[in-house]
Amino acid sequence: MTNEKTQVLDVIESAGLEQDTTRTLRQKFMPFWEQAEKWRETAAGLVVTDASQTREMKMAREARLALREIRINADKTRKALKEDSIRYGRAVQGVYNVIEYLIKPIEEHLLEQEKFAEIQAQRRLEALNAERERIAAPLVAWIDVDLPFTNTPWANFDEAKFQEIISAAQAAKEAEAEEAARLEAERIAREKAEEEERQRILEENARLRAEAEERERKAAAERAELEAQRRAAEEEARKERAERERIEADARRKAE
Repeated sequence: MTNEKTQVLDVIESAGLEQDTTRTLRQKFMPFWEQAEKWRETAAGLVVTDASQTREMKMAREARLALREIRINADKTRKALKEDSIRYGRAVQGVYNVIEYLIKPIEEHLLEQEKFAEIQAQRRLEALNAERERIAAPLVAWIDVDLPFTNTPWANFDEAKFQEIISAAQAAKEAEAEEAARLEAERIAREKAEEEERQRILEENARLRAEAEERERKAAAERAELEAQRRAAEEEARKERAERERIEADARRKAE
């Protein structure tokens, strides 16, 4: 047995196929190998070294075309067997799908019966976790606790611990609200005091301006009165001086 034939048989027999399938592959493909082997011997003896060897060139063409036909027929067989294997695979998958469709719901039902206690316990955990999540949601910003990495983290705490966490968060929330209210009250009081001080200053400035204006008015009145008195005195002095001068003038005239 040639080495090439051994390789062909090894490929078929080492594929791990059923005996009938292995036998089919040998029956389908070994004839192609045997035909090719005959032409291989012919081809080995054909060596053209001169253009005058027309007979050898013709034989080379015949051998090439014969080998080509063997290869094409082998490929057709390959495609036919592969297509059949694809249909076979589809049929196998289809049959399995039907069986799976039949069995899987029954299997799931039986699993629920088998794991009834575990399933009920898990559902109770999920319900408890959902309820505690609802309670904790408004306080999440004030909850200082590392939750377990599970699907139902809140259900992992016993009731006393959960209530302790919620109470602490509620207290923290209330303390924060009280502090915020205190700061707000301080802000309002501070702004009110600042506004009152501004108003007091405005009123004080207005009073001072009014007093200054009143003082200025009185001073102006006094200055005006003094000025009038001064003018009156000057006028009186002028009249007296004029009268004296007149009398003196009359006296001088009489003396003359």
